[in-house]
Amino acid sequence: MYKYPKIPIIGSEDCKDIFLYDNDIITIEEKVDGGNFSIFLEDNIIHHCTRNRDLTISLDNQTFGSFRMMLPMILKDKLNLDYIYYMEVMQKHTLTYTTFPPFIGLDIRVKKDINGGLGLFLPRKAKEKEFERIGIPVINLIIEKSALFVTKNYQ
Repeated sequence: MYKYPKIPIIGSEDCKDIFLYDNDIITIEEKVDGGNFSIFLEDNIIHHCTRNRDLTISLDNQTFGSFRMMLPMILKDKLNLDYIYYMEVMQKHTLTYTTFPPFIGLDIRVKKDINGGLGLFLPRKAKEKEFERIGIPVINLIIEKSALFVTKNYQ
């Protein structure tokens, strides 16, 4: 299973170097609060995972409900074997959503880098293109600017 990392608050030790290089691109996207999950293809099986468990193995229908059953039909033969797709199921959690699609694409990560370790996340444009290819809307973009622009205008 490939757990989606929590995003630390600006100023915390975990992200102390986020503005270190002026040319780095900072992407800020809309915050949504549904149910985070990931899907990926492995051994010809679509795996469905919550943040902490692979539900494909446990066949836990209560946790994922009918959305779990819809994904194989929607994404059959579309998933890239090299990617982990992170999404949000727009069900009531702490907020109620009435005008959102059932799923929103958050991120896509390459499963393995050239050294065999966990790969990086795709840049915004590449993830937009891939989510569009598989038919899943992507999270709304708020701003995408250089680290220098962000530090000069938002701190």
